[in-house]
Amino acid sequence: MPVKAESPGALVRSILSSQLEAQGFFAQGFLSARSFLSVLDETGVSAQIRERYGTDQTPSLAAVALNYSDGPEAGPAWAQEAAGAFPALVEPCLAIARFARANWYAEINRRLTSAVMATRIAASAYGLKLPGAKAWKRLVNSSLPEKALALRAGLGWIGKNTILIASGSKGRSSAVLLGLLLCPIDLEPADSSVMNPTDWIMDEARADNPGREEVRQKPGTESERCGSCRRCVQACPTGALGIQGSSFNRQRCIQHWTHIDQEPPADILPFLSGRLYGCDICLEACPYFSLDREASCSAGALGPAIPARTLLALSESDLKEALRGTVLDRSWISLKALRRNAALSLGALDGEGSCRTGEAEENQQNDH
Repeated sequence: MPVKAESPGALVRSILSSQLEAQGFFAQGFLSARSFLSVLDETGVSAQIRERYGTDQTPSLAAVALNYSDGPEAGPAWAQEAAGAFPALVEPCLAIARFARANWYAEINRRLTSAVMATRIAASAYGLKLPGAKAWKRLVNSSLPEKALALRAGLGWIGKNTILIASGSKGRSSAVLLGLLLCPIDLEPADSSVMNPTDWIMDEARADNPGREEVRQKPGTESERCGSCRRCVQACPTGALGIQGSSFNRQRCIQHWTHIDQEPPADILPFLSGRLYGCDICLEACPYFSLDREASCSAGALGPAIPARTLLALSESDLKEALRGTVLDRSWISLKALRRNAALSLGALDGEGSCRTGEAEENQQNDH
């Protein structure tokens, strides 16, 4: 149990920090209400979103990063069962990005819940009665600027691939997902000065998830720790990261097009073949891309790939039900786009498409 702090708020923060560490979060940080609202102002969060989450009544915030693993080795039961009906025709398989192979967002929520429960119990030993669990709002994949808040809380820095590289007690890793905990009491945090709001550059809101921001750092800021490394920039086969990196062109991003029900640019189309959702190319090229081999998540398991014919055999309603509770169960992910990716991969395999699966795979290997 932590040493008694100078005030109740600081004591609870100490306890909560210990519990977040015990839950295996890779990095964590705290923000005061003032700093929290400052980030919302800087990122232009609307009044509607603020009201939805009750941000103006939030005394403190905790930001966390969870280091994920490769996920489950096998696909879900429905895919395995369907593939069993025609085992000779399970190719091609549609690759799923590592962060989506299991519902790590649900895992973050579960661990935050456990940390809050343990904190309330530990605080009671000091005679502190904390608000109930429901008052501690746990947010994952929300409409708040999670990346900017994590950056301001000192969780790490933004790499040239515009992805947060977390820095914690276990080292550094870009293989992380973020979560927020809106705390109902003032934890009296000493706000981090690692990154000032004036050092942020805000790109347009994500078209696939309105309210989610793209945040990057001004070139030359002290917190830009990638140095001269350009591996992610060189690895991206479509030039989504610009010439030097630290910029992001969504219309050139492979992951963006994997779940958008629109016609992709002709030169990006080949890279959708053999891919269901997401893209790990720039991440795999990053020297800080370190997976937690011991991390596990049983929620929303999809595995590394789904057979294209299996996916197309399901009706749209059955596919929606099959994906319920997974990372692909999101309003901004089009089922039509996922089915298009499957059809594209089959067309490439049968020689009927405008690209060849092998060609796309060769390009990806050369870029890693």
